[in-house]
Amino acid sequence: MRQISGALVVFLMGFISMPSGRAGSVVPETPAPTADWKTTASLSGGWRTDHVRWKIQFPDSGATGSSVLAWSEMHSLTTGVRLETLYQDHLYLRATGSFGGAVSGNNADTDYLGSYQYSKSVSGAAGSTFWETSLAVGWKFRILNDRLTLTPLLGLQYNYAWLRIRGGSFTDGESEGESLSDLNSSYRPNVLNGFIGESLEWTPTPWLRLTSGLQFGLGYYYARAQWILRDDFAQPLSFVHRGLAWTIEGDVAAEVLLTRHWSAFTRFYCRGSMVTNGQDRTQFSDGSSAITELTTVTWVTLGVDLGIGFRF
Repeated sequence: MRQISGALVVFLMGFISMPSGRAGSVVPETPAPTADWKTTASLSGGWRTDHVRWKIQFPDSGATGSSVLAWSEMHSLTTGVRLETLYQDHLYLRATGSFGGAVSGNNADTDYLGSYQYSKSVSGAAGSTFWETSLAVGWKFRILNDRLTLTPLLGLQYNYAWLRIRGGSFTDGESEGESLSDLNSSYRPNVLNGFIGESLEWTPTPWLRLTSGLQFGLGYYYARAQWILRDDFAQPLSFVHRGLAWTIEGDVAAEVLLTRHWSAFTRFYCRGSMVTNGQDRTQFSDGSSAITELTTVTWVTLGVDLGIGFRF
């Protein structure tokens, strides 16, 4: 009887200790839950160069009179923030903002009658400022085991600048240059556009990510100017520019993952906006106004950023 009882005890202990399922199988561990939202916040600083040029026909000189304004070599120190969120590894949201202050720059205001240049002023543009912000939404398509992702984008972007015209000299015809030490005019362009685009990401190693992006935008151009070079212009609003703006923007970036949460990155970007067949409305000091053609506006930006990012 004792032998039977001992055998039963041994059988029961072996049955209890045997793994469930078929012999030799191992019960898989339950994977840790994955957060629906993955967010990255980054802070950057950098350098940008802006070139702005516009041309109008004179309202009182017919098709032969024109004025060309050009800001060149406006070099600025910049700072920016960027917030990116990914929902369930596919829905992508992005918000950006940046500010730049010009430490140098030049302005040339040239007037023509036909091809004859009859006046020109050359001034400084240091102290000009630039603001930018954008919102974008996209959907990530994952390729090659997540090493390559393509994200079509749809978004809204706003660019604003306060361009300065300070000091310098003025030449009338063949006369010597006249000092403009007290000159302090300004031009404030705005571009608000919707855009479509794409972002391509490649992860060759677990610690390195390379990205490139391209955007095409269409929107509204609006600019206000305060011109104190001529007494017959109204103050503080001397003229207004309006038009349809086309914008193209591209960037490339490299990001190095330092830890699980921290990363460092560098980004190079360029952007160009163009307005053709716009409108110039000039306000005169006697209360009258005149409308003429804003022949063209071009605004080109080149820049580079260095920054750090944190993944939540």
